[in-house]
Amino acid sequence: MASKKNGSQKELIIDYQEAGEDARDFTRRIFQSFYLSLVFLAFIITAIATGYDQFPVMLPIASILSAIVFLILHITIHKNKGSRGSALARRQEIESKIEGLKTNRSIMERLVAKQNRHKFGGRKYRGKDWRERRSASTWMEYFALAAFIGSLIVFVVFVIYSLNFIFNWF
Repeated sequence: MASKKNGSQKELIIDYQEAGEDARDFTRRIFQSFYLSLVFLAFIITAIATGYDQFPVMLPIASILSAIVFLILHITIHKNKGSRGSALARRQEIESKIEGLKTNRSIMERLVAKQNRHKFGGRKYRGKDWRERRSASTWMEYFALAAFIGSLIVFVVFVIYSLNFIFNWF
């Protein structure tokens, strides 16, 4: 019986380590997606600034292309955040089964507190500003979403301006 318990405990420890590696991998992917969005934003701004005079058609093409790319990056960051949360929840589950594994507790308590503030009465967050309660990955997700919306707005404004120029509506 003891060997079976040790065997399952070893499997749980291996699963615990794999869940930690998965969480780190998803965190790395979140940051890489954000860095890619910054590089892409710089590329789009440079392309529009240098080529708009010679190729005015480039603005709507660049804005719709950037909207698509930023939407994909936003979805990628969002999915990786969910997967990272699942991996951290698995670690929390294993910690509850094996005594002595408490390395993940502070991370999970913070994440659970964010999701279930009403259960904790907001004690941890009462003195903090709303910006301080957001994680870095949440701000990265907001950035990609804002860049997507901004690209769509630029595209819509250009289309309305072009239609006004063609049909002289306004």
